[in-house]
Amino acid sequence: EISIEADIVCMGYGFLPSNVLLRNLGCEHHYDTFRRQLIVDRSENFETTNSGIYAVGDCAGLGGAYAACDEGTIAGLHAATSLGKTANDKHLTQVSRSRLELNRHRRFQSGLWRLYSAQLPKTVEAKPETHICRCELVTMEQICDVIESGCNSISEIKQQTRAGMGRCQGRYCASLLVEILTSGSSDPIDEENFFAPRVPISPIRIGDITQF
Repeated sequence: EISIEADIVCMGYGFLPSNVLLRNLGCEHHYDTFRRQLIVDRSENFETTNSGIYAVGDCAGLGGAYAACDEGTIAGLHAATSLGKTANDKHLTQVSRSRLELNRHRRFQSGLWRLYSAQLPKTVEAKPETHICRCELVTMEQICDVIESGCNSISEIKQQTRAGMGRCQGRYCASLLVEILTSGSSDPIDEENFFAPRVPISPIRIGDITQF
């Protein structure tokens, strides 16, 4: 054991995929009970439930940069062939290699998640003074008070407490609010329990990325 004297301890917690663009486009999502977040539904070629719209990389679940590149290769060829383009042997070989590499990356990520796994705290057991919405400093006590007064959706909680109205726009507190609201229900959590996706969005052109 090592003891270190410190005045303040800071911890980063809670990586989440940014799915606002996909949700605005109407792509269907499901709730991941392990990571407690919405995950976009995709085919084996990473096409979403909306034909012609693909999701690759961390917007579809955290898997790392290398996995994102291989997903992009697979999705890119599928998108091209779906538009009538012909894939040559080089393209097919590259996609086959990407599928093998992607499986390897996923095995590594799976091991990494298991190695550093930790029991996630139960939100409903938070102390009254705990900040559920970090941006607007809304506490567990405030959330419970408005629920007891009749609020039965996170949109109503937002109107009453400003939870979800800060800089992250509910990206981090939405799942916590949903957990609190549904804690006494046996109904499964789905996309309808969350805040509706908001505009504006700030898409980046592929051409701008490839310049770097």
